[in-house]
Amino acid sequence: MRILIDGYNLMYAAGLMPPRGRSLSPAQFRKLRTRLLDRIAEGLPEVDAHQTVVVFDASVKPPDDPALSREETHRGIRARYAQEAHSADDALEDLIHDHPTPRTLTVVSSDNRIRLAAKHRKCVVLRSDEFLDRLDAYRAEEDRRARRSRLGIPATIVPPTKKGPLSPEEEARLYGLDERETGFWLREFSELAHDPQTRAALNPEPEGLISEEDIDRIAREIEIEFDRHMQGTSDPRRAGRRPPRPRSGQC
Repeated sequence: MRILIDGYNLMYAAGLMPPRGRSLSPAQFRKLRTRLLDRIAEGLPEVDAHQTVVVFDASVKPPDDPALSREETHRGIRARYAQEAHSADDALEDLIHDHPTPRTLTVVSSDNRIRLAAKHRKCVVLRSDEFLDRLDAYRAEEDRRARRSRLGIPATIVPPTKKGPLSPEEEARLYGLDERETGFWLREFSELAHDPQTRAALNPEPEGLISEEDIDRIAREIEIEFDRHMQGTSDPRRAGRRPPRPRSGQC
């Protein structure tokens, strides 16, 4: 077991519990618990989900629920229900006390009693709202991974270098644009693809290289200048002699 969760405490933090004074049927309670377990399963790596135990308080559950057993498994997560004479707090404390390597255990609860018991055993302690934020962050990263895969971009997740949510610009740099954003910017700048100045700026001619056309043009200019020069000289030894044409790469 790597993660131990105070079930109904997390349900309250997630806004899944009904207002005080409102009663729910056994089927409604099961639906809400399933929603919570689904959210946990979708927000954890599969290996962690299979090492997670969620403890629900039997005193909170609706009575006469024949579908409710003492422990059941949902998507790899073990849901444990405290016995009538044993509250969820007691069950959580027992599990914390009996864990062989408590420093490797993460305890999720906003209840001070549970948090003190976990800190006494040197466990990692998270408030319920903090844990929900981590679940949502993992799901968001998995969505970005899938989006990058669809776009043919390597799906490696780059961990954020700062705390708190990323700005839209940071998300775009790390994970790429989604299909809707990509389509918008392609339409926005579609005319630039045919603009001569833009094409020239994006595809400049290599500097320092002379084309064959430039070599021929220079050679013709040299011949013309040589002929002009020879017309004004009387040295018979220089008459009719032309300089050699420059070879490619010599200019």
